[in-house]
Amino acid sequence: MSNEVSLGIKIKQARVGKGLNQGELADKLRISQAAISMFEKDQRQPTPKMLDQICEILEIEKKELVGEEEENIEKNALMRNLKGLTPEEIRKINEFAEFLKTKK
Repeated sequence: MSNEVSLGIKIKQARVGKGLNQGELADKLRISQAAISMFEKDQRQPTPKMLDQICEILEIEKKELVGEEEENIEKNALMRNLKGLTPEEIRKINEFAEFLKTKK
């Protein structure tokens, strides 16, 4: 079992540290208080863009907040974006991913 503190707990700690309640943070992000609650309970992950906004508002470095989880957050966002795409669209994305791998 890992002693790593979850992203949700880190968001909550940073929010509390800035003296904000969930509603206040939600207002600044223009999202619902329920979404903040879900982030903090690790029931949902913020998008990479939302994570950047959270870091800006809470005045915290993204690396400090997400640590090694950043890659997983990006992958989860990609998977959410794939939902609803046609097989042809997914094939094109896979081709582009293969192309990017050759550019390393």
